[in-house]
Amino acid sequence: MESEEDRNVVNVRLSESLLAAEERERFWRKVWIESKQLWKIVGPSIFSRVAMYTMNVVTQAFAGHLGDVDLAAISIANNVIVGFNFGLLLGMASALETLCGQAFGANKYDMLGIYMQRCWIVQFLCCFLLLPFYILATPILKLLGQSDDVAEQCGVVSLWLIPLHFSFAFQFPLLRFLQCQGKAWVMAWVSVVGLVVNVLSCYVLVYVWDLGLVGAAISLDISWWLLVLAGYGYMVCGGCPLTWTGYSMQAFSGLWDFFKLSAASGIMLCLENWYYRILILMTGHWKDATIVVDALSICMTISGWEMMIPLAFFAGAGVANELGGGNGKGAKFATQVSVGESTVIGALFCLIIILFCDQFAYIFTSTSDVVQVVHQMAYLLALTILFNSVQPVLSGVAVGLGWQARVAYINIGCYYIIGLPLGILMGWVFNLGVKGMWGGMILGGTAIQTAILVIITARCDWDKEHPTVGTDRGNRFAPTQPGGTGINSPASPSRNGLYLSWRLRKSLDNNPRPWKPSRVIGEEVPESEGSSGDDVVKGEKALEGDGGTARAVKSVHERVYAGTRKKVGTMADGEDGDDSGFRWRGGEGVSGGAEDGDANGRRVAFGGESGCDY
Repeated sequence: MESEEDRNVVNVRLSESLLAAEERERFWRKVWIESKQLWKIVGPSIFSRVAMYTMNVVTQAFAGHLGDVDLAAISIANNVIVGFNFGLLLGMASALETLCGQAFGANKYDMLGIYMQRCWIVQFLCCFLLLPFYILATPILKLLGQSDDVAEQCGVVSLWLIPLHFSFAFQFPLLRFLQCQGKAWVMAWVSVVGLVVNVLSCYVLVYVWDLGLVGAAISLDISWWLLVLAGYGYMVCGGCPLTWTGYSMQAFSGLWDFFKLSAASGIMLCLENWYYRILILMTGHWKDATIVVDALSICMTISGWEMMIPLAFFAGAGVANELGGGNGKGAKFATQVSVGESTVIGALFCLIIILFCDQFAYIFTSTSDVVQVVHQMAYLLALTILFNSVQPVLSGVAVGLGWQARVAYINIGCYYIIGLPLGILMGWVFNLGVKGMWGGMILGGTAIQTAILVIITARCDWDKEHPTVGTDRGNRFAPTQPGGTGINSPASPSRNGLYLSWRLRKSLDNNPRPWKPSRVIGEEVPESEGSSGDDVVKGEKALEGDGGTARAVKSVHERVYAGTRKKVGTMADGEDGDDSGFRWRGGEGVSGGAEDGDANGRRVAFGGESGCDY
């Protein structure tokens, strides 16, 4: 007979089992809810990115069946010449994610259109500066060791891809403009139409009209400009009544500052985007270079195709959203869900590559030698896809945590100080060829970078983190106004220096960030209480200054201001701004020293004879 003690043990174990089952059910319910929210946002973006990238894949596939030299030429033109400029312009357009997100969240809807026009101007000028890469493609490729036949063909194709190059200057800002309003689905449907047109035009131009590589290039030009015109038509024909109010001369102001911000974003993306493209350029020095270039380009195209999925996960925005609401555990959970689902997708593609390693190359070529080399590289491709399913998501999380500079240093160190030299060592010194170089770049670059990101993310103290995206550079452009309705006004502290997209802004309004009052003006802050940053005085007394503010930071919420001293009795024109870069016109400036500043120690002239606090 069972004793009372045995029955108690059984009851305890049963209770523990029930609690564990309930906890598991609660956990998977949370995963399901988070996944639904995630895919509502990333679904249209993934669809759009994959469809647009598929246009390049289709063009390369049509050209590949013309011959080995044709495949090598279109591959280098797409992956190197266009890819080099694509990465730079795409990265530069990402500045709009910060600026348009802030403007939309502050209800300054008209500023979205102005920011986009400003981005158009900057990117259009940059396109002219990048034209030599297209015009001089042949001599550049010959200098880098590519064969004469491939270099000559690639030079011809590159000239015909110049219209595609200029379409990026309009398409990328337009895409960011729509995404910040939660209208990514517009470009998703437009991308489907563009893809259909690309397939049909490619077939007609390449095979029916027998234009060869030139026809393939023209089909890309037509498809991408169709995307631009369709998106532009939606915008001006009433699709964005609040954010598009027509062309404005304000777009020509602040171009240099905008260029510096967008160039910094572009270079960060390029450090990663150019890494494996260097591999294609360096294959020209090996035996049977045309075959190797063809095979490697096919692998890079497949890898880039799959990478559109993790790049569209917007994990950084989700993390910033949770941290903005003071929910560190929620940010951690959003990271786990994003990384987990992206890894599952990457593992699925990895398995597909391994299972069909001797077949997928026939999409691009019918040459058995190229197919055989692709088959030999398939396992390296699968490994690259697996790492690339994790790394972009973790990079996005790092951005949401405000670790941009840290990630930039990690990228430089892993890719160009460790990965590239190791690849060259294995490829040439150990005579392992292109597979050795690729393997070295994976192990020395991508694998180490992913491991470092996993470690620093796992060790992150989520409750102490703070979304700092846009706190410095973004605020220089952020719209604000007297009376406390701007992004950076004390009346709206939950939006202070925080970049969020439309959906995240909406969520943040319902879950405001905790805010604490400023410290006493001019108070000395110990070094242990300071923090890093260009606008921070650490361990020193905050000093008064003319036309600006010296300030110290105690924590992520508490700032010490000495007071912004405005010139007394002079016009507060566009050059007489405060430390954050906000410039106001009209009215006479009044003294805004520490003795009569507001809680933030700032006072600015606006539209009258006396300044007003903001």
